[in-house]
Amino acid sequence: MESNKFLKIKIILYIKMDFNPMMAPPPMAGPAASKKGGSTTLYIVLFFLCVISIMAGSFYFMNQSRAAKSARDVEKIQAEAASKMKDATSDFEKKQIQADAAEKTRAAQRKAEFTGKEAALEARAKGKEAQLKALEAKVNSELAAAAKTVKSANALKAKAARERNAAAKRLREASAAKAKADASGKAIDKKLAAEKAKLARAANAKVAAANAKASAAARKARAEAAKAVALKNALNKVNAKLAGVQFERAAPYGAVPGYQIRPAKHMQPDKFGVTDPNVCKALARARGANVWGHRNASHPSAKYRNSCWFYKSPPSAKYAGNKNDKIHMIGCSVSGNPKTGCTAVPPKAVAKAKSNPYWSPIGGKLKQVSISGNKVCGVNSADNIYCKTNLHASNWYQVHGKLKHISLDGNSLYGVNSADNIYYSPNMSAKAPWKQIGGKLKQVSHAGGKVCGVNSADNIYCKSGYTNSNWKQLPGKLKHVSVSYSGKKRWKFHSIYGVNSADNIYYASKMSGNWKQIGGKLKQVSHSGKNVCGVNSADNIYCKTNLHAGNWKQKSGKLKHISISGKRAYGVNSGDNIYYGSNWNR
Repeated sequence: MESNKFLKIKIILYIKMDFNPMMAPPPMAGPAASKKGGSTTLYIVLFFLCVISIMAGSFYFMNQSRAAKSARDVEKIQAEAASKMKDATSDFEKKQIQADAAEKTRAAQRKAEFTGKEAALEARAKGKEAQLKALEAKVNSELAAAAKTVKSANALKAKAARERNAAAKRLREASAAKAKADASGKAIDKKLAAEKAKLARAANAKVAAANAKASAAARKARAEAAKAVALKNALNKVNAKLAGVQFERAAPYGAVPGYQIRPAKHMQPDKFGVTDPNVCKALARARGANVWGHRNASHPSAKYRNSCWFYKSPPSAKYAGNKNDKIHMIGCSVSGNPKTGCTAVPPKAVAKAKSNPYWSPIGGKLKQVSISGNKVCGVNSADNIYCKTNLHASNWYQVHGKLKHISLDGNSLYGVNSADNIYYSPNMSAKAPWKQIGGKLKQVSHAGGKVCGVNSADNIYCKSGYTNSNWKQLPGKLKHVSVSYSGKKRWKFHSIYGVNSADNIYYASKMSGNWKQIGGKLKQVSHSGKNVCGVNSADNIYCKTNLHAGNWKQKSGKLKHISISGKRAYGVNSGDNIYYGSNWNR
């Protein structure tokens, strides 16, 4: 038998493919994308571009409408000012009307500018949102296309496997035919063996072709999958950047945006009129609540704007936060983070917090405040004046005019403006009849018919009576003074407390100017009768119940300015947040 007449056929028994479908995105749910997927994506993108164009036109229209409204507001302010000028009886009143009109005009212009910027940002954000939706649609289309290519590659791989199995069968048949022909030597057997060998060669060629197609499909699938994954990663980065805004807002308080930590027991009642989330944290400890929450000024319900709520939640409870929540935030009152769980409040921490729940937050923002009985007035960072006739609520009303420092005694007001001009009003009404007093002072204090103040050179001036300008200079230098009265006949025993540029503390009885240094260091001081309180350079609070000794006792909290009336106190901290204490001596 001549074995060299038969081809030695080598069949590929495996398919050369380095593509692993597990590394690519899985097929999308639902039917595979058709060949029209690219056109669909184009239509989606064009649709969102049309939406963006419509939004841009809408923004232009709204912007023009806001500009027109701003112009109308300014005209209205000017008309009101002109009307008031006709009824004005003094130059001071006219100046105040002009200043008030100018401020309202600036406020209207600032509001229009802010509203315009806000609208622009909103339109820009909506435009970005539309672009993101278009990008997301494209990403989904690309993922679907990649999934289809992977499916096609897998089908070709299966087909190549079938061709390989068929080729292996043909090889076995050719080998068997050759062995039979070698054994019989018959021509018919040799012819059959030759045909079997031909079929085996054809099957082998089909395996090679199937392998080539499967390899090409694998490369295409890898390329499309990589493209889709890259787009998806880009989309994730943009979404992560947008999500970070609300988390960034909550981060300084160790909190996360949102409120839905579960399980949790809501510990009533809520606390209202709180602008600083740190206050919520302190109040939570006093209640034994390990989770605190804060609602900001954007809450849709006026009742809940700037308020706290409190939860008692197991330490195992976790909450990752809600990136879309612009109103709420929650944090841990002792330690931990809602993402990992909030530690339970130890009994000692509860007892410590309850032992001195002295300061109550009051809504609003002021840089300086003055209290007299149950009345309070103060000025904010823009020198606007606000007053109220109760100690607990936050129902401030604005008093016309501008002052950088104010003093309240009964119903009467004294103050100085940014130019150190001095003003007096016999009442604290919204339309207080301000009268300018001769002289220049940077800070002033009045009580019981006496007025004292200091000028830019720290010189000290005092006078009797509110409406005259008969100032008398006292010896010494002080940067801040506080005048009060003691005794049954208040006009017979006035006294002054003050601090100098080195924060040294001084006291003079009966406004004599015979200064006595008091131990300690304070940057600002307030006294009422025989009670004295002040704050130092670190915003620590110190009080005492006598005028002559230096036996100060530190009180809880931090304030940059304090004002007392008897045992009651009002103060503001470094963030201009306002606090009230009903009894600082307890």
